[in-house]
Amino acid sequence: METEKKQKNKTEETSDVSLEESELKKEESSEVNKEKTEIDRLMEMIKQQSDKIEKLEKDRDMLLSVADKTQLSRYYSRNQKMLPTKVKVRKIDDKFIVGWSDMIENEVYQDPATLRWVENQKIKVIFSDGSSGIYNLRDYVKRYKTEEATIVSKTIDDSDGNTYYTVRVPSGQEFKINVTFLN
Repeated sequence: METEKKQKNKTEETSDVSLEESELKKEESSEVNKEKTEIDRLMEMIKQQSDKIEKLEKDRDMLLSVADKTQLSRYYSRNQKMLPTKVKVRKIDDKFIVGWSDMIENEVYQDPATLRWVENQKIKVIFSDGSSGIYNLRDYVKRYKTEEATIVSKTIDDSDGNTYYTVRVPSGQEFKINVTFLN
C-alpha cells in the first residue's frame, strides 16, 4: 500500500509539474507571439519610413536637376547649406565648354528671292583648355552634349561678384567654370 501511495504521489507530482510546464509553455508562446507581433509592426514602420525617405530623395534629386543653377547658387550662398555635388557641363568636339560670348554675328533677314527667313548667327565658345572656337548657333545647339561632373570647390570673384565652381569630370580633368554655364 505504501508503494501505491508513493506511486500516486509521484504521479500527482508529475502531473503537477507537467501542468506547470504546459502553463509556462503557453505563457512563453503567448509572449513570443506578442514579441513577434511587435517586431512585425516595427518592421512595417521601418519599411514605410524607408519608402518615404526614398521618395523624398527622388523628389529632391529631380528638383535639383531642374532648378536654375544661378538661383540655386544664390540660395546656397545665403543659407550656407551643402552644395549639390553633381552638375552637368556641356561638351562639344570632346572639349568642355566653360563659357561663350555674345553673338559675333547676328543677321536675320528675309531672302527676297525665296521669301524665306535666313539666320546667320555665330557665337564664340570658350573651352576648358583655354582655346576657343566659333560656331553657327544652330549647329552649336544641335552638337553639344552634356556630361555629369562633381563639384570640387566654390569661389566667388571679388572683382565682379561672379560665382565659380571647380568641377571634376569622370576622366579626372578639373577646371573652373562660371555658375552661369552649368546645367
